[in-house]
Amino acid sequence: MSKLLTVLYEVAEIRAGCQRVHDDRFGLSPRNVLRAIVGRQPVVSSANGAELRRLQEQLTEARLQLDELTAEDLAIRSGHEINAVLRDYIETLGHALEALEGLCGQEARNPSLPGGDDSAPLKIVYDDALQHQKQLAGRLNALVAAL
Repeated sequence: MSKLLTVLYEVAEIRAGCQRVHDDRFGLSPRNVLRAIVGRQPVVSSANGAELRRLQEQLTEARLQLDELTAEDLAIRSGHEINAVLRDYIETLGHALEALEGLCGQEARNPSLPGGDDSAPLKIVYDDALQHQKQLAGRLNALVAAL
């Protein structure tokens, strides 16, 4: 199998890890319902913080692996296009990881208080990154399906 596809699958695993942290932080659970009632989010748990750092390291490694690909690795059908889209996807995933880490580490104020929710800019960056990821994931899926 091409090293390009290996990196693609590794990035998919990183994305799944991001989703697990996202679900822990924002998903519907008794703990999160209680957080919503109290009106604040605690500082990121050490487990989520460690997981986000691990995912960032894996993403950096995936970038390095893409830089080391040879012409032989890109010789598969649409290899160069997959490589380009995967690079964009990794960049976008990196932005999403940074924003998620910021959101997890930030104790949001109660939005009903004067001054509002100070996490709004991070939420916008995070949402934009997720939307762009979905678009790129669709392109990657189509390219891989055509192999």
